[in-house]
Amino acid sequence: MVRLEKDYPVSDMIFSPLQIVSMMSHYQTLRPGDLISCGTSVGARTMKPGTTIDIVIPGIGVLSNPFDDLPE
Repeated sequence: MVRLEKDYPVSDMIFSPLQIVSMMSHYQTLRPGDLISCGTSVGARTMKPGTTIDIVIPGIGVLSNPFDDLPE
């Protein structure tokens, strides 16, 4: 079952994506394909094993990441 959990506009972020990339590039070299995780928005819930997180960017595509427990 797919459901929308968060629809968080970048305009609500403390720093804009441009500012984040600028600040990060002062500390490390950013390369094509690098991903920058900006944390969670207000009201984020705990992820449970077996959950798949889909990040959708219209016109670009979908990035799907399964979440599971660490192996014993």
